[in-house]
Amino acid sequence: MAQGDGKLVVRWARDFTSGVLRGGSSPRDLASRIVAGMPASAMPPTEGLSDRDLAALVAHVRKLILPGSEHRLVQQRSVVVAKRVAKVDAASDEQWAGIEEVPVVLSPLRWDADAILHARLQAMHDGARVAVRVSWKDPTCDAPAPGQAGRGDGVALQWSGEREPTFFGMGSLRAPVNIWYWRTHTFKERAGLLDLVSRSPHQLDVPPRIAAPGVTGFSDRAASVISRGHVSAAGFGRQDRGVAVLPRWENGEWVVAFTRALVSSEDGEIQLSPGLEVKLALALWNGSIGAPGRQKTFTIWHALRLAR
Repeated sequence: MAQGDGKLVVRWARDFTSGVLRGGSSPRDLASRIVAGMPASAMPPTEGLSDRDLAALVAHVRKLILPGSEHRLVQQRSVVVAKRVAKVDAASDEQWAGIEEVPVVLSPLRWDADAILHARLQAMHDGARVAVRVSWKDPTCDAPAPGQAGRGDGVALQWSGEREPTFFGMGSLRAPVNIWYWRTHTFKERAGLLDLVSRSPHQLDVPPRIAAPGVTGFSDRAASVISRGHVSAAGFGRQDRGVAVLPRWENGEWVVAFTRALVSSEDGEIQLSPGLEVKLALALWNGSIGAPGRQKTFTIWHALRLAR
């Protein structure tokens, strides 16, 4: 626990059994973190430990890390093959059953015990349209009604036509990326603000729209934006870019399928064709996590290859 400004702030201990460690898990890494602390975290430096006590503490922490837990959370680039089918039907579970599922690992921006760390990707195309389906376990369907607090669950696909994109974080001025995204609810996301509203480092003073009475359930609309390190005002809320979405939550699992024509007439949109390989990254939001900065998890770049 820590105290500041006269208020007691509870700092819950990190769950070492998860295998998520910001500073590495070797004895040297752990000793460095214990002695020096962790910048930009609630972990302060430790003073007064003898070498013997430090070695004992490091050994104890290492015993808390379950075997294989770190490997389970290591991000490695995968290749998702978009199988060629006669006609894409994103609503057909029978059609998806014949498409290989590729497991991917996600990492949180800030650690939270409820962060979504695993998902599965599938893809198919028919020479005219492409469909990408994302599935992940989530015991709660977080779809706040209009006017209620919260931003709900969500998913985003980030595309790049670069052979080796320099960074997986929303592009740059020189290397923009195309993002398809969907959130269960709130009109801020429908306006294309993603999670750039009300939180640093990209704080925007944009008021939410008035809640529409009678709207229930969750959104069945996706949006697509061009990001150059941040979402530009020109791209806010563009649902006319041809990206469609089919979301479903049942039995503690989200299944969300995006579809779009292979070729888009919109500037900056990813252009696809049979035989082409592009880069694809994934982001997920768990709306049941109270702090917006902890809701998001994301992957590194993966490859998506469209079968001929």
